[in-house]
Amino acid sequence: EAAPDYGLMMAKIAPDSALIPCEFLMIWSLVRLAQSGDRRWWLAVGLFGGLALTAKFTAILLAPAILAFVLVPDWRKHHLASPYFWAATALALLVFSPVLYWNATHDWVSLKFQLDRPAQVNGWTARFLLDFVGQQFMLVGILLLPIALIGTSMLALRGYRKREPIAILLSTTVIFPLAIVVLHCFFARAGDSWPLFIWPIAFACAAINLKQLRQEA
Repeated sequence: EAAPDYGLMMAKIAPDSALIPCEFLMIWSLVRLAQSGDRRWWLAVGLFGGLALTAKFTAILLAPAILAFVLVPDWRKHHLASPYFWAATALALLVFSPVLYWNATHDWVSLKFQLDRPAQVNGWTARFLLDFVGQQFMLVGILLLPIALIGTSMLALRGYRKREPIAILLSTTVIFPLAIVVLHCFFARAGDSWPLFIWPIAFACAAINLKQLRQEA
């Protein structure tokens, strides 16, 4: 609520209003999976992941975080061999299947629209990136933005070094989509709503990192 992007601008009609709660529920299910060791939580992950993808195609950028959550820790063989992991993948596709069916019967129009992002300059430029950074300082907050970025980076370093599943999941959920948006900014302008689903998880990363630093101290 302290970030203007959410305290003020979430009143507008946007698919992110549906994407964000589905994303939260999917990540919460993964955290419960890591904490409990009960692989049946994969079914909830598949359900909410499919709903998130149905809300907005941008949810596909969360997939690398899930893969890192599965593959980087030492439990990779257990999860890859689990039928619940593959059932979750099938469930996500099943939930998303109405969107695929509609596109198949309408010349894949919405997928083509999302993939058709031509460059706005010849070569590359830093102008759009500077616009994006300045925009995020205004929409996220002059203090909140650097706190979120620093906290996420520190949590990622700690998580990947110690192979902590939850730290890997949360930090990668922020870093990978944000890297894609930043890369796009070198060639074209990024929409103001594109990182809406990123920053709430970054706030969580910053809070968790602060708690861990206090515990280590």
